[in-house]
Amino acid sequence: DDDEYRGAAPADEEEKGDKLSAPKQPGSSGSSSQGPRSVVVSKMHWWTSDADLENFLEEKGVRGVTKIQFQEEKSNGKSKGIATVEFNSPIAAAEAVALGDVELQGAKILISLNMEGILKQGQGQTKSERGGGGQQQSQGGGRQGGGGGGGGG
Repeated sequence: DDDEYRGAAPADEEEKGDKLSAPKQPGSSGSSSQGPRSVVVSKMHWWTSDADLENFLEEKGVRGVTKIQFQEEKSNGKSKGIATVEFNSPIAAAEAVALGDVELQGAKILISLNMEGILKQGQGQTKSERGGGGQQQSQGGGRQGGGGGGGGG
Protein backbone atom coordinates (compact mmCIF):
# COMPACT_ATOMS: atom_id res chain seq x y z
CA ASP A 1 0.00 0.00 0.00
CA ASP A 2 2.83 2.40 0.85
CA ASP A 3 4.57 1.70 -2.46
CA GLU A 4 1.34 2.29 -4.39
CA TYR A 5 0.74 5.55 -2.54
CA ARG A 6 4.29 6.74 -3.09
CA GLY A 7 4.00 5.88 -6.77
CA ALA A 8 0.66 7.68 -7.07
CA ALA A 9 1.69 10.92 -5.36
CA PRO A 10 4.54 11.81 -7.73
CA ALA A 11 2.39 10.83 -10.72
CA ASP A 12 -0.31 13.25 -9.54
CA GLU A 13 2.32 15.96 -9.03
CA GLU A 14 3.78 15.30 -12.47
CA GLU A 15 0.34 15.55 -14.04
CA LYS A 16 -0.26 18.85 -12.31
CA GLY A 17 3.15 20.03 -13.42
CA ASP A 18 2.41 18.99 -17.00
CA LYS A 19 -0.92 20.78 -16.92
CA LEU A 20 0.76 23.94 -15.65
CA SER A 21 3.64 23.85 -18.09
CA ALA A 22 1.70 22.65 -21.13
CA PRO A 23 -0.17 25.93 -21.78
CA LYS A 24 3.06 27.88 -21.44
CA GLN A 25 4.90 25.99 -24.16
CA PRO A 26 2.53 26.62 -27.09
CA GLY A 27 1.73 30.16 -25.96
CA SER A 28 3.97 33.18 -25.85
CA SER A 29 4.50 32.73 -22.11
CA GLY A 30 6.49 29.53 -22.53
CA SER A 31 8.56 30.87 -25.40
CA SER A 32 9.20 34.13 -23.55
CA SER A 33 11.21 32.31 -20.89
CA GLN A 34 13.58 31.21 -23.64
CA GLY A 35 12.88 33.94 -26.18
CA PRO A 36 15.10 36.71 -27.48
CA ARG A 37 16.37 39.20 -24.94
CA SER A 38 17.59 41.84 -27.36
CA VAL A 39 16.13 44.29 -29.84
CA VAL A 40 17.49 46.53 -32.55
CA VAL A 41 16.53 50.19 -32.37
CA SER A 42 17.03 52.02 -35.66
CA LYS A 43 16.35 55.35 -37.36
CA MET A 44 17.65 57.35 -34.37
CA HIS A 45 19.55 60.60 -34.72
CA TRP A 46 23.32 60.13 -34.76
CA TRP A 47 23.65 62.15 -31.57
CA THR A 48 21.34 59.92 -29.49
CA SER A 49 23.31 58.50 -26.56
CA ASP A 50 22.88 55.26 -24.68
CA ALA A 51 21.63 57.25 -21.69
CA ASP A 52 19.05 58.98 -23.92
CA LEU A 53 17.83 55.63 -25.21
CA GLU A 54 17.72 53.94 -21.81
CA ASN A 55 15.87 56.90 -20.24
CA PHE A 56 13.41 56.91 -23.14
CA LEU A 57 12.65 53.21 -22.68
CA GLU A 58 12.19 53.64 -18.93
CA GLU A 59 9.82 56.56 -19.50
CA LYS A 60 7.77 54.27 -21.75
CA GLY A 61 7.67 51.64 -19.00
CA VAL A 62 10.29 49.29 -20.46
CA ARG A 63 12.86 48.40 -17.83
CA GLY A 64 15.67 45.90 -17.46
CA VAL A 65 18.22 47.22 -19.96
CA THR A 66 21.52 45.43 -19.38
CA LYS A 67 23.52 46.60 -22.40
CA ILE A 68 23.29 49.10 -25.24
CA GLN A 69 25.68 48.96 -28.17
CA PHE A 70 25.55 51.51 -30.98
CA GLN A 71 26.76 50.80 -34.50
CA GLU A 72 29.32 53.38 -35.62
CA GLU A 73 30.72 54.56 -38.93
CA LYS A 74 34.22 53.13 -39.36
CA SER A 75 35.52 56.30 -41.00
CA ASN A 76 34.59 58.81 -38.29
CA GLY A 77 33.19 56.87 -35.32
CA LYS A 78 29.84 58.67 -35.57
CA SER A 79 26.74 56.66 -34.68
CA LYS A 80 24.72 55.16 -37.51
CA GLY A 81 21.57 55.72 -35.45
CA ILE A 82 21.23 51.98 -34.83
CA ALA A 83 21.67 50.25 -31.49
CA THR A 84 21.32 46.75 -30.10
CA VAL A 85 19.65 46.79 -26.70
CA GLU A 86 19.86 43.77 -24.43
CA PHE A 87 17.38 43.23 -21.61
CA ASN A 88 17.37 41.07 -18.50
CA SER A 89 14.27 39.21 -19.75
CA PRO A 90 12.54 38.32 -23.02
CA ILE A 91 9.41 39.98 -21.64
CA ALA A 92 11.16 43.35 -21.50
CA ALA A 93 12.38 42.88 -25.08
CA ALA A 94 8.82 42.10 -26.18
CA GLU A 95 7.55 45.19 -24.35
CA ALA A 96 10.06 47.33 -26.22
CA VAL A 97 8.93 45.93 -29.58
CA ALA A 98 5.29 46.44 -28.56
CA LEU A 99 5.87 50.20 -28.27
CA GLY A 100 5.26 50.39 -32.02
CA ASP A 101 5.67 53.74 -33.75
CA VAL A 102 7.33 56.08 -31.29
CA GLU A 103 9.49 59.18 -31.51
CA LEU A 104 12.79 59.75 -29.76
CA GLN A 105 14.24 63.25 -29.99
CA GLY A 106 11.98 64.02 -32.95
CA ALA A 107 12.99 60.93 -34.93
CA LYS A 108 10.41 58.21 -35.64
CA ILE A 109 12.33 55.15 -34.49
CA LEU A 110 11.86 51.49 -35.28
CA ILE A 111 12.20 48.79 -32.60
CA SER A 112 12.42 45.18 -33.74
CA LEU A 113 13.64 41.87 -32.38
CA ASN A 114 17.35 41.26 -32.86
CA MET A 115 17.26 38.70 -35.66
CA GLU A 116 20.98 37.94 -35.40
CA GLY A 117 20.48 36.93 -31.79
CA ILE A 118 17.49 34.79 -32.72
CA LEU A 119 19.38 33.08 -35.53
CA LYS A 120 22.34 32.36 -33.26
CA GLN A 121 20.04 30.90 -30.62
CA GLY A 122 18.13 28.94 -33.27
CA GLN A 123 21.29 27.49 -34.77
CA GLY A 124 22.43 26.29 -31.37
CA GLN A 125 19.06 24.68 -30.70
CA THR A 126 18.81 23.26 -34.21
CA LYS A 127 22.20 21.56 -33.93
CA SER A 128 21.35 20.02 -30.58
CA GLU A 129 17.84 18.99 -31.64
CA ARG A 130 18.84 17.65 -35.04
CA GLY A 131 22.25 16.49 -33.95
CA GLY A 132 23.80 19.03 -36.30
CA GLY A 133 23.01 16.75 -39.22
CA GLY A 134 20.21 18.61 -40.98
CA GLN A 135 22.26 21.30 -42.66
CA GLN A 136 25.65 19.63 -42.47
CA GLN A 137 24.46 16.49 -44.26
CA SER A 138 23.26 18.57 -47.19
CA GLN A 139 26.62 20.29 -47.47
CA GLY A 140 28.59 17.09 -46.91
CA GLY A 141 26.40 15.18 -49.36
CA GLY A 142 26.95 17.89 -51.95
CA ARG A 143 30.69 17.66 -51.53
CA GLN A 144 30.69 13.90 -51.81
CA GLY A 145 28.46 13.99 -54.86
CA GLY A 146 30.58 16.73 -56.40
CA GLY A 147 33.72 14.68 -55.90
CA GLY A 148 32.12 11.65 -57.51
CA GLY A 149 30.75 13.72 -60.36
CA GLY A 150 34.14 15.31 -60.99
CA GLY A 151 35.82 11.93 -61.15
CA GLY A 152 33.21 10.58 -63.53
CA GLY A 153 33.30 13.57 -65.90
